[in-house]
Amino acid sequence: MATRRKSVLNKAHPTASDIAERKQDWNTLPESEERFRALIENSSDAITVLNADGSLRYESPSMTRIMGYEPGATIGKTSFELIHPDDMPSVTDSFGQLWKNPGGTVQLDIRVLHRDGSWRTLEVIARNLLDDPVVAGIVVNQRDITQRKQAEETLRESEEKYRTILEDIEDGYYEVDVAGNFTFFNDPMCEMIGYSKDEMMGMNNRQYMDKENAKKVYQAFNRVYATGKHAEEFGWEIIRKDGTKRFIEASVSLKRNSEGEPIGFRGIVRDITERKQMEEALRKSEMKLKRYLESSPDGIYINNLEGTFLYGNREAERITGYLRDELIGKSFLEVELLPPEYLSKAARTLEDNRAGRPTGPLELELIRKDRSRIWVEISTYPIGEGEDNVEVIGIARDITERKQMEQAVRDRKEQYLALVENLSDAVFYFRGGVVVWCNDKVSQIYGHTKDDFFGKDISFFLSDETDRLKFIKEAYAVMKERGHFSGTTKAKAKDGSLVDIEYSISKIPGKYPAEVVAVARDVTEHKRAEKALEESEEKFRRLVEEMNDGYCVLQGSRVVFANARGAEMFGYTQEEVIGRTVQELLTPEIVSDLSKVRAKRQRGEAVPQQYETLLVGKEGTTRPVELGTRVIDYAGKPALSVVLRDISERKRAEETLLLKEKAIENSVSAIAMSDMEGRITYLNRACMRFWGGANKEELLGKPYWLLLKSDDVVKDIATAMFKNDAWEGELVAARKNGEEVTIQVSAGMVRDEHGNPIQTISSFLDITELRRLEEEKQRMEEQLQITGRLAAVGELTAGVAHELNNPLAAVQAYAELLSDKDDLDETTKSDVETIYKEAQRASRITSNLLSFARRYKPEKGLISINDVFKKSLELHAYRMKVSNIEIVTDLDPDLPMLMADFHQMQQVFVNIITNAEQAMTEAHGRGSLHVRTQIAEETIQITFTDSGPGIPEDNLKRIFDPFFTTKDVGEGTGLGLSICYGIVQEHGGHLYARSRPGQGATFVVEIPVISEDHLIGEEVDSTHYLQSTPRHL
Repeated sequence: MATRRKSVLNKAHPTASDIAERKQDWNTLPESEERFRALIENSSDAITVLNADGSLRYESPSMTRIMGYEPGATIGKTSFELIHPDDMPSVTDSFGQLWKNPGGTVQLDIRVLHRDGSWRTLEVIARNLLDDPVVAGIVVNQRDITQRKQAEETLRESEEKYRTILEDIEDGYYEVDVAGNFTFFNDPMCEMIGYSKDEMMGMNNRQYMDKENAKKVYQAFNRVYATGKHAEEFGWEIIRKDGTKRFIEASVSLKRNSEGEPIGFRGIVRDITERKQMEEALRKSEMKLKRYLESSPDGIYINNLEGTFLYGNREAERITGYLRDELIGKSFLEVELLPPEYLSKAARTLEDNRAGRPTGPLELELIRKDRSRIWVEISTYPIGEGEDNVEVIGIARDITERKQMEQAVRDRKEQYLALVENLSDAVFYFRGGVVVWCNDKVSQIYGHTKDDFFGKDISFFLSDETDRLKFIKEAYAVMKERGHFSGTTKAKAKDGSLVDIEYSISKIPGKYPAEVVAVARDVTEHKRAEKALEESEEKFRRLVEEMNDGYCVLQGSRVVFANARGAEMFGYTQEEVIGRTVQELLTPEIVSDLSKVRAKRQRGEAVPQQYETLLVGKEGTTRPVELGTRVIDYAGKPALSVVLRDISERKRAEETLLLKEKAIENSVSAIAMSDMEGRITYLNRACMRFWGGANKEELLGKPYWLLLKSDDVVKDIATAMFKNDAWEGELVAARKNGEEVTIQVSAGMVRDEHGNPIQTISSFLDITELRRLEEEKQRMEEQLQITGRLAAVGELTAGVAHELNNPLAAVQAYAELLSDKDDLDETTKSDVETIYKEAQRASRITSNLLSFARRYKPEKGLISINDVFKKSLELHAYRMKVSNIEIVTDLDPDLPMLMADFHQMQQVFVNIITNAEQAMTEAHGRGSLHVRTQIAEETIQITFTDSGPGIPEDNLKRIFDPFFTTKDVGEGTGLGLSICYGIVQEHGGHLYARSRPGQGATFVVEIPVISEDHLIGEEVDSTHYLQSTPRHL
């Protein structure tokens, strides 16, 4: 250290000994400089004075605080001993230059050794004042900047790390000035835009985006600049150098200088082109999935764990009968979708879903919107994690048809089982060679109980004289080849007697030889009867030959026997008909019918014993016949016996009778008949519909007065009918449910060929609804007239009453007060008087309007149609002026006076003017209304033509219908024009409209000229005009 100090001194000043001789004691400063000393000693910076040899002559108290040494501990010592070795070269060089430059100054940062062994960084400013006779030293000002240096180092390291991160991240980083020119960016930013660093530096954002995106970016940056708030995930589209477009997402934050002033912007940029493409692909995929869901044959829905519906496809709508908007946001409980008996199952399903378990398939019934029920099979699948995020996907399949089929199968099985149980034959079911089931008939044939047969093989049924082993082998051999084995044999009953059995054993398809079914029939009596049958055959033949009906026997399709009457009916002799086929004797239609009957019989299905058809003879003559068929055994072979009965006369009588019966039965009038005791013998369908019953037996045989309310009425009718054979009038009758109705009755007496009364016949018509409608019509007519008047002027009246009456009253009052003042000049008084008069005029207009809005009974008198129009126009003068509507009139001054109701006609004109003003204002904000009055063929015609948008053709047909309106809800009742139409008709006139869209509308009122004399004596009915227009009610 001493060597180092000497090197510094030698380099700094070779004549140090001369300078040392000029050394003075710092403490001998004049007293006048004490104040200066105080300032130095209290400074936060340390001040030291070095002698020419580098030794410390003086140090301020702050040196102790900075270096930690005791005061005076370093006096006389060289301060260079405490300098960090790495800083010595720069210190040696700087101070060497300083010693050579009297009055010069050097500034540098050096590290010095603190008393605690740590290194402190000092900012040193030294000045060479060796030539100053007062100081004669090097004055060194020292400031501890250790913390600042550490902060700067930390900042430098942080910035270095920050720069490294920016260069290493995949996202782009940028910094731009307030004008949007790049000032800094990382490599990913360059790659993103496609420009080199040199090209991008200073580049403005408008150079790599179109105008629309540049405007968007400007607005975003402007918001950040104005608010100072950070903007995140702001997206726009850029254009790369190669012309391709990319989507980016960026953050924007304000960049400030050390004074806090905005100097630019910075942010992170991410290329989201692929994400955008993926999002588009996802959107298309979602659309495709949605189409799949909507096209699914199963109902698909989504609900939360509370059972609230979140989604449903079209099939779900069809199954439930609800539109999805009617279900979404509601639970199955709110719409009562489940019957009460299934609510517990639904609750368990939701609990399973809450536990993350799928359910189903679960079969249950749903109550559709129309309250019908439908069977569905439902499976559920919970998705998501956490109870709040779980949703349940449900798949519902309509299984109503399947359920119906299953029920049909069960019903059919029960029917088959009932059929088998009721067969006259014994039926056995063998499995593994033993009986596992048999019907009750086995007990009747064999005498054993059903339990006796269970577990027994077929030998149990055979007599001792039968070779049982041979029988079994033959049966299984034949069934293997043909599928069934049949024949006759002897069986042993429980009492030991022998029974003749006709059997048929069949294999079960797919289960043979394990399972077979056997049918056994007791033919003991049949055998006995065979002989008796043979004996009776001859007797039968004689009987058949002599019978009036035709008879023949068919084997296959050929006639093997026919009696004389049968041959005659076919148009042949007996010899000619024998051997002919049914195809030769009958028409193709009859042959087809017989073939169907035969096929049904062969299948074991029930067929009718008799049916009717049309027989065509050899010569082409036709006759209706009744065919009776039966399967018989003829000459030892199966045959079909056919009985043919000529029913020509019966058919003619039946057709006549049927025609009459159908006419009465299907009559739209209710018709009933009763005997002379008053008991009902017949009533048609219309009568049952009227009475409200479902079964005619409820009334047949019952007293006729069950249909009427009073017995006295029946007696009066009976008396009149015995006297006049007929009665007509209106009665009060009672339905089955007790409801009273008004009927119009026409009754007549039915007599036999001797003129004796045997029946009464009555037809009646329910006119209850007609009478009710007439009463309702009368009530509605008056109400509709009042409603129409209010609808026409309601809005205007309310507005005038509220907006004008109160202000006008105030204007009149204040005008009167002002006119009473004595200090007003004549001009002012004249103005006040004008104000008062005009306010009175406005009040009269308001009064007229309110008077018009009140209800009046129609009072016809002589009126001028032009005056009515002018009065109506006064009510609209202000609104027309405000709405820029020009009124053009062409009024015929020679029109005759009319007998009409002034207020009703005014109501018609006000309504038409109001509609025209509203249409023109809404369409154009201005317009013109042309009004013309004229007389044509004893009719006064008033025409209103506006320049509005016109009326569409569909609306033109309905504008006079009640409640039809094109205005928004709450803005119109749709009664105005309907009322006007009725008023005009009541005056014997016509109201109609002509219009084409875009060419305005024309309304024409035509009132016939009726003199006062013509109306004398006529009573004016206030509701007559409504009764004359029933189509509007």
